[in-house]
Amino acid sequence: MDFAVSSVQDYLKRIESERTGHFIAGGSGKIPSNGSAELVVARGLVGKPLGTSERQGSLEKKVWEETGLAAPPSFFLNMDLRTTTTGTGKDAMTQVSVTPRFLQFADTIAKRGRDSEKTVAMVLVLRTTTAPEKADSTTAATGAEVVIPINFGKLKPGVEIAGGQHPDPLGDLKRIATVKGLPACGAFNAYAFVTETEEPDKALALLTTALDNGKDDLKKALVKAIQEALPQSESK
Repeated sequence: MDFAVSSVQDYLKRIESERTGHFIAGGSGKIPSNGSAELVVARGLVGKPLGTSERQGSLEKKVWEETGLAAPPSFFLNMDLRTTTTGTGKDAMTQVSVTPRFLQFADTIAKRGRDSEKTVAMVLVLRTTTAPEKADSTTAATGAEVVIPINFGKLKPGVEIAGGQHPDPLGDLKRIATVKGLPACGAFNAYAFVTETEEPDKALALLTTALDNGKDDLKKALVKAIQEALPQSESK
């Protein structure tokens, strides 16, 4: 496993309202040049294993323990991270693609409507420097090399989705960012900002706010892509 981005219980930034919950997860790892890495975003109790069940759905105990979790996760996302660089020197351009492979949404972080469908959205930030202390999705994205928003749509707590099938239920969630001058070292700090809400506008706000300090052309392109990804009734 190349990245394990686990939310530490004691430092979890948790902004809760009636039917909305947010969490931040962070970790570090390396992305090989013109290669791939595995990235995991997990939410759950961190610490020594508690001797719980051997699996949750198709997720095995050894998998969540590798991320530092003590018990079955409430949220577990496994993604492929790939880089492809063309050109050299100042003209070098790198495509960074993120492809979800497995998603288990066992339990929502929201206080209310725990059995209700939630619109789940995430902003993934990759940066060579650490984000400011107590950063939110906007401040973490400022100066970051890669910012990728993903809208998972409506998910009911307890759902598990495995990709790699035909048709692939996660295939439409692949996202690509093109970056100029990506550092060759491949060492990055990764931050995932996740919202679980019954109010789609709040999910859209998370996805777009992170781009507020980005270049205008990039921001406009990403906002347009996000709005097109949401159902019409949700993007207004």
